[in-house]
Amino acid sequence: MVYIGTAGWNIPKLLSEDFLGDGTHLERYARVFNCVEINSSFYRDHKPETYEKWAKLTPDNFRFSVKLSRYFTQEARLKDTSSRLNDTLASITSLKHKWATLLIQLPPSLIFDYKVATNFFDRLRSVCSISIVLEPRHISWASDQAASLLVDYQIGRVLANPEPVCIAPEQYKHLTEKLYYRLHGFPELYKSSYSAKFIENLRDDISKNSKRNVWCIFNNTTLGFATENALELLGKV
Repeated sequence: MVYIGTAGWNIPKLLSEDFLGDGTHLERYARVFNCVEINSSFYRDHKPETYEKWAKLTPDNFRFSVKLSRYFTQEARLKDTSSRLNDTLASITSLKHKWATLLIQLPPSLIFDYKVATNFFDRLRSVCSISIVLEPRHISWASDQAASLLVDYQIGRVLANPEPVCIAPEQYKHLTEKLYYRLHGFPELYKSSYSAKFIENLRDDISKNSKRNVWCIFNNTTLGFATENALELLGKV
């Protein structure tokens, strides 16, 4: 399966004609794309009823990726021992079968610590059986030890563009059966549009991995290019 979407479901006014029909932005978005990455969950926890409502507004084959709260990554820095993780994940399960991925984005200052990471992933896996992908932003996470730990816990490595830790995607594409691209915009993060050549190369990379689940999430949302680029890729795959 190939899943193509954006971070959030905002529909830029200039592209409104590509999302015809009545309904909320999410309903119109989900008629065109088959997935979305929920980023608002990074900044605040949502109630179970909210996730349940979003699930009901989308087709049965639609899938959600949910970004883990910054509390666990930026504040607790993977050292949280409270029941908050259980409560957070319990709310997300209201998406039911439409919850396909848990995204964990680490801050650039978070250095890989084997003991801390092991304790957190062990606890996380005890309450979360779905696909998990990690986007680290410190070079220490490029180590063989870190890669081995991710394999042990069946955690995928986000294929980010630009790549924050400057290692080749080939070094970690083998980690799981899911490839998860997060495309932040280049050369200016979150603002730049991707070139036609980049979209073509991405299409070719997807075709080479036709036996795996591939997610392509465009996060260059500031000026609306995420939606434009996602539509371009959708027209090529």
